[in-house]
Amino acid sequence: MATSRYSWDPNSNLDKMIVVARCGEDVSWVNVFFGNVPSAVYQCLDDNALHPIRFRGNEALAYFTFIVDFYDDLPASMVFLHGHQYAWHMPDVVPVLRKLQWDLPFANLNYMNATDDSFTGSMLFPARPEQLGVGSWLYNQSKHYKDAWEELMSAELGPVPERVAAPCCSTLLVSRERILRHPKAFYERIRMWLAVTTVGSFWSGRVFEYMWGPLFGNSAILSLQSECQVLHCDDANPRPAPL
Repeated sequence: MATSRYSWDPNSNLDKMIVVARCGEDVSWVNVFFGNVPSAVYQCLDDNALHPIRFRGNEALAYFTFIVDFYDDLPASMVFLHGHQYAWHMPDVVPVLRKLQWDLPFANLNYMNATDDSFTGSMLFPARPEQLGVGSWLYNQSKHYKDAWEELMSAELGPVPERVAAPCCSTLLVSRERILRHPKAFYERIRMWLAVTTVGSFWSGRVFEYMWGPLFGNSAILSLQSECQVLHCDDANPRPAPL
């Protein structure tokens, strides 16, 4: 890959990186708070950006594009996140990143939002969506999950899970080792599907919010985690430090 595609030194054997999916958000906070951590910003609707992407599949297209672009030069650990610092599903990502255990092989950084309510949709039943009431929210999520899994994942990961329980949204930490468990061609197929599928971006992006765990080697059933399973804590400072 041409060196000009890098916003960091590709020969530096990085131990960590922040990958940002941006679509108009102010991402200056990334450099303000984490200027010592290299970052790659994938910008939609801007052909002049260093890493331009199409506005498809929400953040998933950006994440898979990074993996494909830099598959042979991945840092040891990567955080993938949206361009906004604040969101309803994570009031402020900065304290989380400040205390993050970067050496974990995988972590869903929305770990505190593992609820079972109908809006976040953290409980899916993709093996038998027809039993959920055709047209319902749970049916739609489960059916889209099943369809995407069978088209994209089954050859690499096996049959669709009977049940999925995980927090929504796509803010995650994953290690190079977990990504390299799958061949580059696998990620290329997913990226192509996101770019051309007739499934709208809402659903094509949303199903991946619940696929990151099984995709990167964790169970489809994610229990509610304590902060200290994901963040550095000690007796004197048991919770993430506020800004």
